[in-house]
Parts: sequence; C-alpha cells; structure tokens
Amino acid sequence: MDLRALRYFIEVVRQNGFTRAAEVLHVTQPTISKMVRALEDELGGPVLDRLGKRNTLTPLGLEVVERARPILRDLEALRDSARLLQQG
Repeated sequence: MDLRALRYFIEVVRQNGFTRAAEVLHVTQPTISKMVRALEDELGGPVLDRLGKRNTLTPLGLEVVERARPILRDLEALRDSARLLQQG
C-alpha cells in the first residue's frame, strides 16, 4: 500500500475536497484524484461517495481514516526521530 496515497486521501478528508488538498500538498488535483482511485482499486471499493462537489466517506473510507491517521502520525514521529539522531 502506498503511504503517499493514504496521505493524500487523509488530506482530502481533512480539507473536505480534492482541490484544497492539492493546494496544501503542492500537487495537482488530478494527481490527488489518481492516488485516491489507486487506493480504492487496491482496497476493492470506494472510500468516498462523490456527490457533485461534495464528498462523503463510505464505511470503507471511515475505516481507512481511522486506521491511516495513527500510521501517518507514527511515520512522522519516525522521521522526526531520524532527523534528531542525524543532528547528533
């Protein structure tokens, strides 16, 4: 599973939209859409119900959010620890 796809999906949820998530992550909106679609393909179902400009979490999407947030927090903590160790 691609951690970047998880990060992008979580940002879509956080920002309540693909366009805002793209702006925050400094990537294009099609890139965000592609990564979320890849995540859905890998998981075998939709993580978002796309209703016009509104997106709501599906039950699968809710499960992904609940499980991905601690994973991403741990990854960031690992990166912080690595930086501190490198600085001596």
